[in-house]
Amino acid sequence: MPLSSEMLTEARMGRLFRAVLKAGDKPLEIFDRIASEVDFSQGRPDFIGVTGAKRRARTLPGIFGGTLIPVSHIARVLTVLERDQTISLADLAQAVAVTLPRTRRIVLTLERIGAVCADAEGILRVVDLDCIERPNLWAFELKLNDWKRCLFQTLVCRSYASRVTAVFPATKAKHIQQVAPSFAQHGIGVMLFDAETRKIKPVVATIAQKPMSAYNAWMSCFEIADA
Repeated sequence: MPLSSEMLTEARMGRLFRAVLKAGDKPLEIFDRIASEVDFSQGRPDFIGVTGAKRRARTLPGIFGGTLIPVSHIARVLTVLERDQTISLADLAQAVAVTLPRTRRIVLTLERIGAVCADAEGILRVVDLDCIERPNLWAFELKLNDWKRCLFQTLVCRSYASRVTAVFPATKAKHIQQVAPSFAQHGIGVMLFDAETRKIKPVVATIAQKPMSAYNAWMSCFEIADA
């Protein structure tokens, strides 16, 4: 029996769409992991597809595991270092509002992996933050009708995910094609999902982009690891 728009609920749409995510059929990709409703510092997307960062020892949870340092402090330090490639330890501690001893502990850990280096005067220089393996996150928000609510939620996802997609039922194609430019102008992809055939039709291509918030992006490295 065909799935009419009246019969299709968000819960059912989610179950069917998750199966498509797991299959990794185009225009999607094959994900290493799929997580549902992860509680990020900013928002709770319906689904997150995760790729990359396979060597746990090089991820933030692997590097700082067991240190008992609040992850928010680590993320704040990394956010400032990403912006200020050279900075004194004292200025860094002040900028992140973290005590000097704790900031020093974070920096020493980053020194050990070759991400930063420090001279005798306590001046830090960023060497290679990319030596920290970060997962690539693709966030999906599913909605039956409320495209404005979906736009708000996907904008939140843009703060930490490199790809963000709004997903609507294929039965809403005409209306969604009309509002799709509102998503496109914010770098958010749009897909139509046919719950009966399990097929996906892109309306706006989902392009990988730098997350809008460096802090939220660093925090997401810890948050997705716990999901």
